[in-house]
Amino acid sequence: MNIERFIAKRIIKGSANANQLSSPIVKISVVGIALGLAVMILSVAVVKGFQNEIRDKLIGFGSHIQVVNYNNNESTEQLPISLNHDFIAKVKANKKVVHFQQYATKSGIVKTKVDNEGLVLKGVAADYN
Repeated sequence: MNIERFIAKRIIKGSANANQLSSPIVKISVVGIALGLAVMILSVAVVKGFQNEIRDKLIGFGSHIQVVNYNNNESTEQLPISLNHDFIAKVKANKKVVHFQQYATKSGIVKTKVDNEGLVLKGVAADYN
């Protein structure tokens, strides 16, 4: 016989000489532990789902790989790259690259009567995916 099952049966059902008061207490505590575990598993699943959704949203703002001009400019505006470089043709020819997209960004400030907010406008080409 399985020793864990034997001990669990003895605790839950008790013996004939056991106090009848402890049996409902043990059953309530087992149900409480099972319910607590179920709630924890559910909360972990919800958090992991939110993490995946946020990751997908962030990738939607940018991309997996971005090729930008190398400079020490700390601004959100990047210097443009010529589309006539050799490496761009190689990137487009790669079978693993699904889509190649050029874009431009421009920073700005929106001023209201109460507050000022910064923004970044993103311009995309007509073939935007």
